[in-house]
Amino acid sequence: MLYVSSLQLFLFLFRYLSPCDVAGACSDLTEKSRKMRIFQRYNPMKVAKYVKTLFRGRLYIKDVGAFEFDQGKILLPKVRDKRHFSVMSEVNRQVTHLQTEMG
Repeated sequence: MLYVSSLQLFLFLFRYLSPCDVAGACSDLTEKSRKMRIFQRYNPMKVAKYVKTLFRGRLYIKDVGAFEFDQGKILLPKVRDKRHFSVMSEVNRQVTHLQTEMG
């Protein structure tokens, strides 16, 4: 029997069964923006710098879950629970803070 970890299964499904791949609706995305960054620890400032710099893409935070971001902000998570919402709002606050520092 082949053993596949839940993270490996999630990454496979997220990459190969996303709406962009199925419908071709996101063909204008660059290959770089389709890659998913995996953070081993949740550090809001590091995640915010990544989101602000890359501007569009996906990320996964170990023990938290997956997120998508566009225009430098994390979008509403597909898994709508308190933990995901708090991470989304905290990272978006950090992004806003970084933007005001630079501006």
